[in-house]
Amino acid sequence: MRSIVIVAALSAGVLAAPRPRPPPTWSDWVGNYEGKLVWRGCSAPGGRSATIALTATDGAMAIDLAPAGLRMVSLVAEDTGWSAQQGDLMVTLARPGEHAVTLAVDLSSGCTLRAKLRRKSTQVATCDRLIGWARVEAACSKLADGPTEDLSKLVATRWRAGDRASCGTRADRLERALVDAGCAPHPDPLVGVRAPGCLALQARAGKLDRCASVPPNVKAVIVQAAGALGAAAQSAEPAEVPTVERQCRDLNAELVAVGARFRCANM
Repeated sequence: MRSIVIVAALSAGVLAAPRPRPPPTWSDWVGNYEGKLVWRGCSAPGGRSATIALTATDGAMAIDLAPAGLRMVSLVAEDTGWSAQQGDLMVTLARPGEHAVTLAVDLSSGCTLRAKLRRKSTQVATCDRLIGWARVEAACSKLADGPTEDLSKLVATRWRAGDRASCGTRADRLERALVDAGCAPHPDPLVGVRAPGCLALQARAGKLDRCASVPPNVKAVIVQAAGALGAAAQSAEPAEVPTVERQCRDLNAELVAVGARFRCANM
């Protein structure tokens, strides 16, 4: 029981730390966005409205501007959104709120496109996450067994508040699988920069969480503790990072022991 006691103790010590609001993940970005298009300075402007798709394929994000009379371009992540530059075309995307994006396109000719677009919502946040990750999964060719979710069925389903927990569990599981496969980035990329041991800890906790022989109550404590330490690594002051990193390494060692005890493979 020593390993479980230590995990619980570390969890209790870290959970008091405030957690920063998580940045949007790829599930928050991908999808079809509709809205009016405003053209200025164009000799041959495109349509007045369009449905623009943001897609994620095998770890790369892109925007399909063909419905606006332009072309599909690959996107590069910025601090608060996405950008692209391809030939005479410059694109900037920002996310002012849930299910909304602002699009700015500038051409070297002086023609500009501006738009405020919205993505449909199920009104159940966790089900929106599930659909978003299912879109990423549908375009992921790196999964050995293929998609586990039926995207068309998810989109057609009328989700209710009672589906919140189920959608959340499925979305979390799908996100982990896509990150592991390399079809989506780790949700906390700064952890690997500020505290590599905490990134390794979260990866190992994810593996332990998927080990069927570990009791659910043990998994819950481990995943909670690892998540809390990961959040602490991002929000900690520079002088505190070494302490959090050491806690992550210590907890990682305990997870190895727990994995061995319950005969979890690939730990």
